[in-house]
Amino acid sequence: MKFIQMGIENFKGISNEITITLPSNKKPLVIVGNNECGKTTILKGMEFIGKLCKDGTEAHRNLAEFKPRVMFFEGDMVFSALLELTSEELQELDSYLSEKVAQNKRQIKVVFTFRFDSDASECQEFTTDLWIAEEKIENKDGLLAIVSKSVPDILYYDDLFLEVPQKISFRKQGGDCSSQDEKTLFWQNILNDLLLGAMSANRKTSSLNGSTFRHYFVDWPEEQEMEIKQNLKSLNNYLTEVVSRDWEDNIGEESFFKGFEVIRDKDSADANVINFKFIANDEQNVFAISERSKGCRWFFCFKILTDIRQHRNRNGVIFLLDEPGSNLHVYPQEKILGSLEKLSSSENVSVIYTTHSHVLVPDEDDNLLVSRNLSEQEIAYPKISCEKYDPNHMDKSCMPVLLKRMFTSAKRAAQAAPSNLSDLLKKCGACAEDMNNILELGRRILYF
Repeated sequence: MKFIQMGIENFKGISNEITITLPSNKKPLVIVGNNECGKTTILKGMEFIGKLCKDGTEAHRNLAEFKPRVMFFEGDMVFSALLELTSEELQELDSYLSEKVAQNKRQIKVVFTFRFDSDASECQEFTTDLWIAEEKIENKDGLLAIVSKSVPDILYYDDLFLEVPQKISFRKQGGDCSSQDEKTLFWQNILNDLLLGAMSANRKTSSLNGSTFRHYFVDWPEEQEMEIKQNLKSLNNYLTEVVSRDWEDNIGEESFFKGFEVIRDKDSADANVINFKFIANDEQNVFAISERSKGCRWFFCFKILTDIRQHRNRNGVIFLLDEPGSNLHVYPQEKILGSLEKLSSSENVSVIYTTHSHVLVPDEDDNLLVSRNLSEQEIAYPKISCEKYDPNHMDKSCMPVLLKRMFTSAKRAAQAAPSNLSDLLKKCGACAEDMNNILELGRRILYF
C-alpha cells in the first residue's frame, strides 16, 4: 500500500484544504517558500495523517496545538489520504466489498474529521470515513485494520542533528522499564532499525518479522556470548559500510575513521542493565561519536536517520525532512542533494523536504512545490497555499528556485564560453565587467 495523495484542512495555519500529491518518479518532493508560509505545518500535517492511518486512537490526544489560529474556531479539521493497494491487499479486501465496488477498488480514500464547537476547547466529535470509487463504505472496520497494518511509516525530522547519547541502556527481560525516558526509547528504536537494516543487507528477510535488537543483544543467553559477539560484528560491518560509503563525497574529505561500531557493556552498577554506545575508530584510537565535531555528528545522524531507518517497515517509509543541511557549507549541501535523490530512488522509500537553500533545489521543476501565505495579516490569520511551481508565477517565495536556475545558467555559460571574450564583452557596454565576473566565477565553481 502506498500514499498517492494527502489532504489537510483547518490545521494550525492551514485553512482551505491543501492537497499534496506524492511523486511517482522516485525523486524527492521539494517545498520552497518564505518564512511563516506553512512549510513546516504541511510536513506536520502529513506526519499526523500517517499516525491516524496507523492508529485511530491518535484522535483522542490533546489537539489544542493543532487547532487553526483563529479565535473561537468552529468547524471541521479534516485529514485525508488517497491510498493505492497492492494485488495481495486487493485480494484481502474482497470479502468486505460489494461486487460493484470491487471492480473499481485499486484506490481507497480515508477521511478523518475532527469537529469543534466555538465554545469548546476540545474536539466534540471524531469520525473516520472510507471511500472506494466514490462510494462510501459502511462496513469499514475490517478495511481500516488492513490500512493500519499496510501503510508505510511516516518519519518527520525537524532537525537531522541529534545529540548522540553517551550510552543507550536496556534492562533485561522481566526488569522494570517504566523509568525509560522518551530519548532512550527513541535510540532503542534506532538500534532496532539498525538490526533490521543489517539483516536486510545480509538477505535474512525471512527473519525480519519479529526481530528485535533486544532479543539478539540484551535477552540472548549469556552462555552464548560468542554468538552475541558474532552478531554484533555483522551489525557493525553494516553500520561502517552505510556511514563510510558516502563520507568523502558528502563531507568533502576522506574520513580518517576506519570503522563505526556499537559496543556492548554490562552496567557496573546493575547486572540487569546492558549499555550500548556508538563509537568511531581509527587504526589506534577509539572515539565516542558524542565527542566528535558537529559536522561529524551531523553526518552520522543523517545516515542513521535516513539510510538505516529505511528498512524499518516492509511497507515502506516516507521521510519528511524540515530544511535538511541548513547548517552545512555549500559543498556538502550539493552532495546531500545527491544523497536525498539516491535515498528516494530506493524501493518503497519517498523523500519530502523543505528548504530555503538554492543548493538543495533540484534541477527539474517536476517535483517542486511553492508554499505561500496569501493573507494580508500573515502571522495572525494565515491563508496558506501549496501549489506546483510555475515559472510564470514569480514572487519572493520562489527565490531559492531563481537562484538555483541563475547559478546553473552561469556555470553552463562559463563552461561553454570561449576563453577570449573581449569582442563579445565590448558589446555588453556598461555591464561588460559584471558579465566577465559572472563567467570567471562560473569557471572557478566548475573546478570544485
